[in-house]
Amino acid sequence: MTLHLPLATPGGHGGPPLRPSLSPANRRRGRPPRRPGRVGAGRAALLLAALAVGPLAGCGGDRPGGDAATRGAPTVGSEGGESLVAWLRRGAAPGDTSTEEREAIEEAVRELLPQPAGDLAGHQWRVTYHDLPTADFVSAELVPDEPPGYPRALWMHLVWRGPLEPAARGGYRREVAGYPARGLPGHHVFVRAGGVEVRAVAEAEAMREEGRLEALVAELPLARLAED
Repeated sequence: MTLHLPLATPGGHGGPPLRPSLSPANRRRGRPPRRPGRVGAGRAALLLAALAVGPLAGCGGDRPGGDAATRGAPTVGSEGGESLVAWLRRGAAPGDTSTEEREAIEEAVRELLPQPAGDLAGHQWRVTYHDLPTADFVSAELVPDEPPGYPRALWMHLVWRGPLEPAARGGYRREVAGYPARGLPGHHVFVRAGGVEVRAVAEAEAMREEGRLEALVAELPLARLAED
């Protein structure tokens, strides 16, 4: 005699749903085995949630000076307005920067950058304010006029670091226009002008010529940056 047993299918009517078998270790703990991928997905979801909430929880609101949406259009470097250095210093603190503020700071940086000339004619400065939870900075890339804007001749960062402490002065063993500097000749140079650090990195071969990167940084109004 042949017995026809119903198939045990998950969620079907032929019998109880299939259950994953327990390994000896899991039997002792009384829990089912892990299913591949579920833990990784859960951790990814938690990470995304933390990233979404993190800046709000960590920044403590807007920077000193009022709400970013109600402070009004900034007047960076203009008569009666805050200096560029003051805005860089503010950017080092936690908080947000409005679109109007970022655009005004970018314009102020463009005004102090040297005009491309000689073999750099046909290039322009692409300036971007990077609004981070803390330690904002401004980047300036010297790129060809024609798209796609690469390769870059060089790029610079302007960032607020605060006064150079005596203990850190030994790390700046070079000078550019009389200001403490460090770096690798023909590749990069970091210059401290007061509390502002100008970081310049050469990418085009022509900018790697000895002393050329330093000479370009020296064209910046370093004294103005250092005084504020």
